[in-house]
Amino acid sequence: MLVAIQAMTGADALAKLTPYDDVDANSTAHLFLDIEDNYTLKGIFFDGAAPNDKKIVSISTNRVTKKTYKALLNQAGGAAPVATVLENSLSADIVWNRTGAGVYAGTLFGEFTAGLTFVMVGQSYNLKSDTWIKAYANTVNQVGVETIEDLGGATAPVDGELFDNAIEVTVYEVAL
Repeated sequence: MLVAIQAMTGADALAKLTPYDDVDANSTAHLFLDIEDNYTLKGIFFDGAAPNDKKIVSISTNRVTKKTYKALLNQAGGAAPVATVLENSLSADIVWNRTGAGVYAGTLFGEFTAGLTFVMVGQSYNLKSDTWIKAYANTVNQVGVETIEDLGGATAPVDGELFDNAIEVTVYEVAL
């Protein structure tokens, strides 16, 4: 698809996006964009340089496709974390389970592509100063979150430390 951005003068003073065949010869400037069906920008050319003039500036772009899950996690006692889902473009909601003290698994079968899954968790204002949280992609079926207490040189998993902690899981479909 070939489109032109036209800068107009006079009473029609505005820029408009126009199909290439409908370019107004009275416009003062033309910027043409050659766009492929998948919306990848293939080339740019300016006034006097028609698509067949070989004056196209070649542009190579990678379109990043990703799916994102964002939620706030809460957990108390021996219960599984409860997620308040804020955004989800995955195939379904992640199901959260407690697999042990301070160890939580988010499961969604076949969703988390190895090497293309990014997991991040935020700290909570209620978090004890001697407790930290980590999040990670575990398998293609599971992401993990752990809350760990520093016991003065040793560490131990601990429950009850997730208070509206933001979690983001992004699965990229194409590596750049």
